[in-house]
Amino acid sequence: MCGRFIFLDDTEIPEINKILREVNMKYEGTDITATTGEIFPTNNVPVCILEDGKPSLTIMKWGFPKWDGMGVIINARSETVTGKRMFAEAFAHRRCVIPSTGFYEWAKTGGKAKEKYRFNDPGNLMLYMAGIYSDYPNACQDEPVTEKFVILTCAADETVSDIHDRMPVLLRKNEITRWLSDYDFARSIIGRDSMSLYGFLVNHSESETENAVLLGGFRGSSKR
Repeated sequence: MCGRFIFLDDTEIPEINKILREVNMKYEGTDITATTGEIFPTNNVPVCILEDGKPSLTIMKWGFPKWDGMGVIINARSETVTGKRMFAEAFAHRRCVIPSTGFYEWAKTGGKAKEKYRFNDPGNLMLYMAGIYSDYPNACQDEPVTEKFVILTCAADETVSDIHDRMPVLLRKNEITRWLSDYDFARSIIGRDSMSLYGFLVNHSESETENAVLLGGFRGSSKR
């Protein structure tokens, strides 16, 4: 699964600056703002969708509401997304991309103790995660953001599998438009092996990613 990811408010990353500038202009004068830093379920974050035939940035909340109103669903398995009633229609018509600067997974170390690992694309400061979204105006009458997304996951490759058995479905930047607009292409994406990542252990006494400490790195090989 993917239970936390990172969207650093880093002025040295041009793509982040562009994203934040665009969503800040779009929501100027409203109470809607994008969360930055370590992203938790139910946070509002920038998401890329298709509007008028081209990619457009908006702000959405992470997590579909559960039917009983208790908590949210944050991930959808790519292997079954086209057949699940909750997800199939959104996958067919409302795919999205969640820009990030990495994601977290936790490794069990014995008992209740866990170690926190961060995963990044070794050749890119950005990491683009595939998702789907839906609008829930009736379930969110008191919330300014009613559109919500989930992140698609796939079986972990060798980069992540020692830490967790699932990971986000990842996209290259030049695949974003086709993922949003082309259903057949999207089907091919969820069936392929993932790209290579770089993972490192994080100083778990600190929550902010700028305080992450490289204690021992490992790199997975690509299976493209």
